[in-house]
Amino acid sequence: MPEHLSLQAQLLISAAIVVSTLATFAWRFSRSTLWLKAFLAVFLLDQACKEALVPVLAGHPPLVLLGGQLWLVYAENHLPGFGSNCQWLLALVLCSLPMTLRLQKQLAQLGYQMSDYAEAAVGLTLGGLAAIACDRLAKGYAVDFIQFGAAGGFVYNPADLAVLLAGGVVALRLIHLVATGQLRQAVQLAAVNASKCDR
Repeated sequence: MPEHLSLQAQLLISAAIVVSTLATFAWRFSRSTLWLKAFLAVFLLDQACKEALVPVLAGHPPLVLLGGQLWLVYAENHLPGFGSNCQWLLALVLCSLPMTLRLQKQLAQLGYQMSDYAEAAVGLTLGGLAAIACDRLAKGYAVDFIQFGAAGGFVYNPADLAVLLAGGVVALRLIHLVATGQLRQAVQLAAVNASKCDR
């Protein structure tokens, strides 16, 4: 049962499920290799930054840049993303998996193809999650070092920022689709296509 697994084990198993599910989604519905390029860029940037900066930051005072707006400080994050402590993380991921697989099946029936925005968001998310999982697998924790201001509540790494950026891309795209009426049209078209598939 998931509750009997350590939090670290839950994190690694959950990351493997989410990354493989997202990668499958990208592989099935991408029109180009944009998602793969975004994935590789984020993963390699995150790992390269850590290789270069951890020896400089670990055990040393923070580096203060941009007039105090950016602090580079070494931190080890043993908790799930953004400092939360969800003991039921794996259970939540397992519960959402059947719905995700069903969605992929329905999208395949509709002939869905990702837009560039969707590909970029998926690639950013994949790269971020894979980099974080790599840290946890190798070290047992995620290495963070980016803090915005002296009073910043969180310390990030490039992988974290990539996942946040992916969320921003999706949010802006949804706002654009709603504002232009394209989302309503897409939903109506999907409903028509779904009814045809059920016949």
